[in-house]
Amino acid sequence: MLKTKRIVAEAYLRLVLRNTILNVSNDDIINESGVSRGTYYNNFGSQQEILDYVQNTMVAEFVDPIRDRLAALDDDVDFDQAVSEIAQVSVPLIYDHQDRIQFLNQCSLNNIWEKPLLQAFKQFISKKLPSDKLNSKNLNIMMNYIIIIIGAWITEPEPADPDTFIAEFNQLYKQTITGLI
Repeated sequence: MLKTKRIVAEAYLRLVLRNTILNVSNDDIINESGVSRGTYYNNFGSQQEILDYVQNTMVAEFVDPIRDRLAALDDDVDFDQAVSEIAQVSVPLIYDHQDRIQFLNQCSLNNIWEKPLLQAFKQFISKKLPSDKLNSKNLNIMMNYIIIIIGAWITEPEPADPDTFIAEFNQLYKQTITGLI
């Protein structure tokens, strides 16, 4: 069943890349995936369920491990160190999934990986901000900026290796974000 779901989801994403999300029908997905109509509907009741499956898969493959690794880190670090730890923990895992991420971005489905990653980062970093500095607007700006930096890196045709990018990330972050807190 999981193999069938993956086949259908990959067929759907290929169609979205070629035709845009609004121009993909269930019949197109059935034809592209090569599964029967019954098999398709036994696995997915709608195209939204396919997107949910893709997002849940991405979350399980790399967002949950990032969240778990961040949760295991020492609580006695300052804010700047916490942001650096986000990069240390997340960048290698994101790099390992670059093909899927680049493909989702080409399909204009970058929110599938960005949104849950953003939530994981916010959850982690909100524990590191002093309560008098915890301004939800600033937190949103900072975390979105981190996602933009990571997204710009990982969607390059040939992203820099994780160690090189982490050094660049820390430099970019320190130049721009520290004025917000």
